[in-house]
Amino acid sequence: MQAEAAEKELSAKEEEEKARKALLAMKRRQVLMDQMARMQKTFIKNNPEFFEETAVETPPAPPPPPAPKIERVPSVSEMESER
Repeated sequence: MQAEAAEKELSAKEEEEKARKALLAMKRRQVLMDQMARMQKTFIKNNPEFFEETAVETPPAPPPPPAPKIERVPSVSEMESER
């Protein structure tokens, strides 16, 4: 009985630690994403000539390929009625 209680307590502690680490990782990712967004905006602001040229030189995208034709498969009852 004591072993089960100790195991449950250990499992609960492991879950708490896992949740804590996940929260810290999420916060760290958000900080890095915010930093990257600021860096991108600064780069675009300081180097507009790169983006003006890109907009002029970019060819239009080709049209998407046609969707494949889907053939209808007869149901079992239709196949049986044909016999």
